[in-house]
Amino acid sequence: MITGSKSKITILALLIACVMIAGTLSSCTWGFRVPDANSTEKPGVASADNGISTLIPNTPGATNRPTAAPTAAAPTAAAPTAAEPTAAEPTAAEPTAVQPTAYPDNYIDFTSLKTTAAALTKADFSLGLQRPRQHIQMLVILVSFTDGHTIGKDEFENLFTMDHDINNCIKSVSSYYKYNSYGTISFDYQFVYYDSGLSCREAWLLVNEEDERGNFYGNRYIYDIFNDIKAHSSKYGIDDFQKLDGDGDGFVDIATFVFSEDTKKTNPGEPGIYGVYGSAMGTTSLNEYMPDTASPAMKLFLKTGLEVVFTSPETRVNRSSSGIRVILHEIAHTFGVSDYYDFYSYEGTFISAFGGFDLQEEDVGDWNTYSKFGAGILKPYVVDGLEDSITIKIGCSSEKNQAILIPTSAGWNGTPFDEFILIDVVAPVGANGFDWIVANDEREPVGKPDGGVRVLHVDGRLEKNKAFLDPYTAKQLYDAREISWISYAFYCTNGIDPSIPGQSRYYHLVEIVPSDGSSCYRICTPPELNYAILHLFNTADLFGPGDVFSMETCRDAFASYPLMNNGSRLDYSVKVEHYDTVNHEAIITITRVK
Repeated sequence: MITGSKSKITILALLIACVMIAGTLSSCTWGFRVPDANSTEKPGVASADNGISTLIPNTPGATNRPTAAPTAAAPTAAAPTAAEPTAAEPTAAEPTAVQPTAYPDNYIDFTSLKTTAAALTKADFSLGLQRPRQHIQMLVILVSFTDGHTIGKDEFENLFTMDHDINNCIKSVSSYYKYNSYGTISFDYQFVYYDSGLSCREAWLLVNEEDERGNFYGNRYIYDIFNDIKAHSSKYGIDDFQKLDGDGDGFVDIATFVFSEDTKKTNPGEPGIYGVYGSAMGTTSLNEYMPDTASPAMKLFLKTGLEVVFTSPETRVNRSSSGIRVILHEIAHTFGVSDYYDFYSYEGTFISAFGGFDLQEEDVGDWNTYSKFGAGILKPYVVDGLEDSITIKIGCSSEKNQAILIPTSAGWNGTPFDEFILIDVVAPVGANGFDWIVANDEREPVGKPDGGVRVLHVDGRLEKNKAFLDPYTAKQLYDAREISWISYAFYCTNGIDPSIPGQSRYYHLVEIVPSDGSSCYRICTPPELNYAILHLFNTADLFGPGDVFSMETCRDAFASYPLMNNGSRLDYSVKVEHYDTVNHEAIITITRVK
């Protein structure tokens, strides 16, 4: 604290000077303070006007200037009057201090915006794209062995049916998809307990035999089980087999096989050998399993082992998690969603689209919003270009059906199969919340523990007319009647083989753009494993208050900078104005770049 009469006079003189300057600069914009991320204040919004930022007033007609200084109280007759101020001077009373500008209320809440579903037609489905599903019939078959594991029916069925809250939704199929889909997806289950009559070793030898066409017998054994159940459905407690075809396409919606083998007995003395079955999704042969609306055939099936399914969801190897997540991951494929990990090795490098933080990359967390968009779940707001600037409040994508799609200057074709930017909020909520410790890995920089804004660069053009199972051999398999369908939906983000002319190693289906503008998680140099990612996703990669995303600020994340992959421009920047750490909501301003 300053004391002494000279200091008081000095302060008074400075205050008078400030007010005099304010009077002569009445048309200037006054600055504002951006509050701390944990503050309850709302920062001011900046709108672009020929490259000059000006504050948007709090209310219509409000001014950005400080209020006029109050006049001194009128003196009484007995008291000596204060010196009469000149016209140019303020009164001796201390002027009102300039207060920080509260965040204006003139943002638009996302719920007030017109949203858009992906435009998918019957023609798309006829080419093999998985139709958006809502109420799904699932046939769940637990296959037992003479020396395998045993489990109670209630315990097993709870893995599929139990109702958990949003923060524990990772623990059952129904709960996960209830929250993942914002309540649009549900399941009916038909459980069957099938006694194989085989030992674990006998089953392993069987599925690794070759059939008459030189193929492993494994999937053939699955079809044999399915056909036996269908032929004797009443024996297995199925009153109406036709009901398992919920969408009427002639196929059981989904069939899930869980094998109760004891892997220690499957192939003793040969470490590293898989058990009877790995975890995967498969399809049937076109030759033998045509659709039948009267007696549904099997097209989509999932297979895994009981040991995997009953691993605790908290158990992780590196970043990968197991347990019921394996089935959650494989179910996603039935919606057309692909694996996002890299299964192509090119010049000793690997790519990670999400840095290990996505259900389809490492069996961790929620679906990303692009997966939800293509599966017919997400309805984003599409920036239409009618305004030079728009400020929007957007909620966490794990609990609210909210995301923003920003087209390139070439426009948007209305489908997931185009190039664009997706903006959403990622926070410790739902499946992402359950795995949030992974997103704050101690090996990575300290991040934003309460979440932030995520930017996704999507280039779905490159995936069109490719196959779900293998982009480059599916047509041959289809023509040879080895598979019954071809999908041009989602498959491996990074499954682009640079040895094929016209393919680029750096054009990917979807990938996170980190807030520091780095080149995502592209180049990795593992000695043997695909998962030795140089930089794992961390919440520091999210955008927080004051951070700006644009082609310029994040140029290293775009292989074709200063253009998008399709040769067009990205004509918008995105600034995070405010982030609510309690409600996990962000206020962002999208501005046209001039």
